[in-house]
Amino acid sequence: MREKERKARTKRLVEVGAIFEKHFGIEGQEEAEKFALALKKYVVEKKDKIINMNIEQLRNQDVKKQT
Repeated sequence: MREKERKARTKRLVEVGAIFEKHFGIEGQEEAEKFALALKKYVVEKKDKIINMNIEQLRNQDVKKQT
């Protein structure tokens, strides 16, 4: 069981890391830590709202900000 949990965690970390690399161009641990610290307050304040939105709503919100 412990091996399955470890593999699941590793898979999850790789997937999440890939998302941040894709959207923010983060390529190293130090860069990732800087972004995490810079975004922490925003995420803590908005997490519940963001979690309740679907991906399409978030994409549309991003497009509206760019126009």
